[in-house]
Amino acid sequence: MLVRPFRAASRGVAARLPGVSLPRSPWAFLGAAGLFVVAAILRPDVALALVVLGGGFTLLERWRPLRPQPPAYRREGAATDAGAFVIDQVLVAAAATVVVALLAPVVGPLVPSALPEELGSLPGWARWLTAFCVAEMCGYWSHRLSHEVPFLWRFHAVHHSAPQLDWLAPSRWHPVDAMFSAASTTLPILLLGLSPPAVVSVFALRRIQGLLLHANVNCRLGPLEWIVATPFFHHWHHTADPGRWDCNYAGSVPALDWVFGSLHLPDEWPQSYGCDVEVPATGYLARVASPWAEPPGGTVPEVLPGPA
Repeated sequence: MLVRPFRAASRGVAARLPGVSLPRSPWAFLGAAGLFVVAAILRPDVALALVVLGGGFTLLERWRPLRPQPPAYRREGAATDAGAFVIDQVLVAAAATVVVALLAPVVGPLVPSALPEELGSLPGWARWLTAFCVAEMCGYWSHRLSHEVPFLWRFHAVHHSAPQLDWLAPSRWHPVDAMFSAASTTLPILLLGLSPPAVVSVFALRRIQGLLLHANVNCRLGPLEWIVATPFFHHWHHTADPGRWDCNYAGSVPALDWVFGSLHLPDEWPQSYGCDVEVPATGYLARVASPWAEPPGGTVPEVLPGPA
């Protein structure tokens, strides 16, 4: 009884929101919508951050656009990405907490007992810098493993399947991939005895910077691109050229890629984005299920318009 009115209403919503596609299955949409509502209630701060950060980055992309493309909120899959922005924060936080709680007693004895005490005696700024460096190093290797280990790539490919990069594209990820990334950086920081506020602030900074790295912004910093990650640096990580999927893994400090031989900073921007794995553009639950679906075969991504 509820399906027909819902289907008719959903068509009306889609018609009033150009570029926003709703999933064909009403039950899938209702399930994803329910997850979003629960997540927004549990984490209203994340829902508010989506609005505030989205407004700021939308203005930034309009001010210095890299490519002439639809704004993030009007492209296909925008509603799914926005929902994932909030839902995954709750799912990932809960799952990562469980993983850390299970692994801490196993890995904890490997950390010298004197090390957390020594780090605890450092000034606040030094503890924060230590947390940042540990998170950056662990984040680099967990990211690289997500590309080099086939089982992990199955989930990470969801993120790389985005054919258009903008500030909302980082939300196109799989919860398993996000949980692995979060746990692999959170666990070492906590085992070193660094305070939860340091962990939260470091992750908040990395999250905001992640939005910038994916943004459709024409930004070049010259020699500073070896020191600070920029959209140009990370856009090459998302290139559709399979020969360049193994580059620019760092989240904030490109020098790590130089040290480990994965830095790629040419003169021009990449011509297209995506990978050889097809992932549903719309439907949160469909994306979550996609790593277990039968691979349909990849398609060659279209060449995008050049920088504006």
